[in-house]
Amino acid sequence: MARLLILDPFHGASGDMLLGAMVALGVPLEHIASSLRTLGVRGWRLDAESVRRGTIAATKVRVRLDALGGGEETLGDGHGHAHPHAHGGGHGHAHDHGHGHDHHDHHHHDHGHDHSHHGHAHDHGHGDHHLHTHGMTPLDMTSIVVASGLSARAKSIATRAISVLAVAEATVHGTTPDRVHFHEVGAIDALVDICGTAVAVDHLSPDAVYCRRITTGFGTVRCAHGPMPVPAPATTLILAGLPTRDGDLEAELTTPTGAALLRALTTSFDPVPEHAVVTAGFGAGNSDWPGRANVLRAVLAERVDGTPSSPDEVAEVVCEIDDMRSEGLAFLAERLFEAGALDVNFTAVIMKKGRPGHRLTLLSTPVDRERLSDLVLRHSTTFGLRWRTMRREVLDRDIVTVATADGPCRVKVGRLRGRVVRLRPEYEDVAALARRSGKPIDLIEAEVLRDASLPPLG
Repeated sequence: MARLLILDPFHGASGDMLLGAMVALGVPLEHIASSLRTLGVRGWRLDAESVRRGTIAATKVRVRLDALGGGEETLGDGHGHAHPHAHGGGHGHAHDHGHGHDHHDHHHHDHGHDHSHHGHAHDHGHGDHHLHTHGMTPLDMTSIVVASGLSARAKSIATRAISVLAVAEATVHGTTPDRVHFHEVGAIDALVDICGTAVAVDHLSPDAVYCRRITTGFGTVRCAHGPMPVPAPATTLILAGLPTRDGDLEAELTTPTGAALLRALTTSFDPVPEHAVVTAGFGAGNSDWPGRANVLRAVLAERVDGTPSSPDEVAEVVCEIDDMRSEGLAFLAERLFEAGALDVNFTAVIMKKGRPGHRLTLLSTPVDRERLSDLVLRHSTTFGLRWRTMRREVLDRDIVTVATADGPCRVKVGRLRGRVVRLRPEYEDVAALARRSGKPIDLIEAEVLRDASLPPLG
């Protein structure tokens, strides 16, 4: 059966709430921390503990920062932490800052509950990226992720979230993403929140991620530069086109980092298909209001046969390009995949006046279509494009792991109305086994597909 991850931000979303929900689902904290150490960034550690928010037991993950004497980066009592300066315009406010408090405290405050600890994990000081007083740009952060030892899926989620956050902040302040700078402390915290969540989702390996309606909060919140509206301007842009509600609490419930992660992670914001729950967990926010469950719920489920395992509606964006170098086309495809495109391909065509060119075909979820179209218009030489909404049919998919003599390899299993019709070893795993063993990729694939534990083709 296809595995679904269902996110329910009924009381908002932030980076640490999402990270806590993943740990509550069973992702080991040490697995997250060991993966994050490959970023090569020093000065952090993770703590996880059981807390109560209202009447619900939840997991609280805290990013402890050496620069704050082991405290959390919290402006107000919230979560986020990336305080960008937009050089050339504005001050930047992507500071996942709040659930209703307006003091400027950069240390965590407990709320008087007895807590039981899940554990903690340190960076062990092995990192080699030294952040300077000017902080980091989104390109710096993306470069760190790309050069890390994270899996391909985790890198894709993380770079997409960073890109979404940077574009929104730049738009708010009338500048470009390369001129947005994150403070040193905020950059570390944002990297840990974003990459940690990406690692955790990759560990759970869902075939599709669904998100229910997002509660944002409303009103205003105080920050270093005066009162700001809720949701924050960047959050509003990130959530454009997605199902949201204000809720009934005057406070910031969804932060820019939380919104960027929801946008980067989610396969569909459509109604969740019929499913059987495997397990559920709650990630806690910082604030602890009496009688309120300040948590985000995550559910791991298996799709019930006969229901779709991925969205059955996609947007297709098409344009022709006849005056770009191949390197530029490759860069465009890379940016589109980072931003959440489902597929990008180029077809050779003969254009008017007999000139050779390329037809770009881009597939995306309907909610991402406008944002990805903007990227095409910004990063290509086309003067226009066309788009349409299409329905598609896909095989039901799940992942099984095969133990070979050279190591484990994941295999994607495709089913058509319950019958197995496709077995496809995951390329990243096959390539890793080929490098380790010295065997050709074709031989590795053949050995994997001969494994007796795989379901028979029907």
